[in-house]
Amino acid sequence: MDIKAQEHLKAHWLSFNEVKAQLISKEFVFSLACHVFIGCNSDAIRELAKPYYTLADWLLSVPVNLPGTPYNQALKASKVVQGKLLDLIKRRKAVLLSKAPNNHQDIKIDVQDLLSRVLITAMNHQDYNLISDEELVGHIIALLFAGFNTREPQFLIMRNTFVPHHEEHFCSS
Repeated sequence: MDIKAQEHLKAHWLSFNEVKAQLISKEFVFSLACHVFIGCNSDAIRELAKPYYTLADWLLSVPVNLPGTPYNQALKASKVVQGKLLDLIKRRKAVLLSKAPNNHQDIKIDVQDLLSRVLITAMNHQDYNLISDEELVGHIIALLFAGFNTREPQFLIMRNTFVPHHEEHFCSS
């Protein structure tokens, strides 16, 4: 995580006189969560980001499922995110199985992301289908949502704490 934070700071903060901290941190938090939870590379994160942002922005809207409503957009985005995550799980399972001995038990691979660890645990369990792919997708979306939506209060605290004392460093927009 430290390396990801350093890379992000170098690329998006240090070389600029002015930054839009809330937008940049939104991208960083989502990128870091994807890296930790599902082990995605930058291309996969960019592909997942747009539908996920739509889902996250509109999921808690008034639940009226009519065409064009925010809730309807969230449902459509949810289907896209679920599809991409299901594809990722299937690809990850194939990779893990290709590195396994003849039977799919006792897989011992050094992995860093939560998804691979859960899949290895499920594969090593007597009941290979310990958790369905759809359940796993639901848990991943919940983890991403929980990590992603906690950044807003942090900016409110930062703004209320630091800005009054250091207004010269913060723009008004």
